[in-house]
Amino acid sequence: MDRNHVLEKLANISSYNRCVRTIAYMLRFVQITHMKRKFETTLSSEELRNASYCIIWNIQHVEDIRQLQKDQPLRSHLKFLNPFLDRSTGFSLIRVGGRLDSVEFENFEKHPILLPSKSHFVWIYVRHLHLRNCHAGPKALVALIRLVYWIVNARDLARRIVRTCMACVRYKPKLERQLMGTPIPTLWYRLLWANKYVCSHTRKGSHKILLGRIHLFGIQGSAHRSGLSIIHEGILGCTQTNGCSASAAH
Repeated sequence: MDRNHVLEKLANISSYNRCVRTIAYMLRFVQITHMKRKFETTLSSEELRNASYCIIWNIQHVEDIRQLQKDQPLRSHLKFLNPFLDRSTGFSLIRVGGRLDSVEFENFEKHPILLPSKSHFVWIYVRHLHLRNCHAGPKALVALIRLVYWIVNARDLARRIVRTCMACVRYKPKLERQLMGTPIPTLWYRLLWANKYVCSHTRKGSHKILLGRIHLFGIQGSAHRSGLSIIHEGILGCTQTNGCSASAAH
């Protein structure tokens, strides 16, 4: 199947499941017309897996595959990942090397398939993972990606997926910042000076102010027309005797 033809089909599809199923039906049509093979009405898991392998083979870098086929060293930044070609799936796919050959893991876990980050299929795949896992965050999204694939610059791609998700942007909690308090009334200093004799045996700075501004309604006087009055309430506590006294200033 021609690479350009497959990439043109992928560019017009915005759903991951629809993309894989479309390529699976295209592969089924090729086998029906050329091999005269009969299929069931629904797509099997093997057909969907082969369709995803076909898509990955089309979006991987052609030059890197040719260099690996000729046993030539890669000139790009992929050489640090120690890539190699895997032909067990029927397609020449680039996988990431490593030192986990003796570990009892699956092959896709030990050597994940290498994917470029600037592909349309990779974008819709990561978005599919984001929506399927209840709008997972960037770190969780990277962990889910690396269970099967190794995407170049996966962290940046995960951040862009989360930032472009309308639901995540709309329901993102806004962090509150503590505002600076209003100036302390002059009466408070007088009360502090008067209360220092109550705890005269304590050290300097043992009094604590626990309350701030309080809005009251229904106060007679100059503020009666607006129906709102502001008073300053304070509790002066002693850290030595655990005693406290309340004070108010209009």
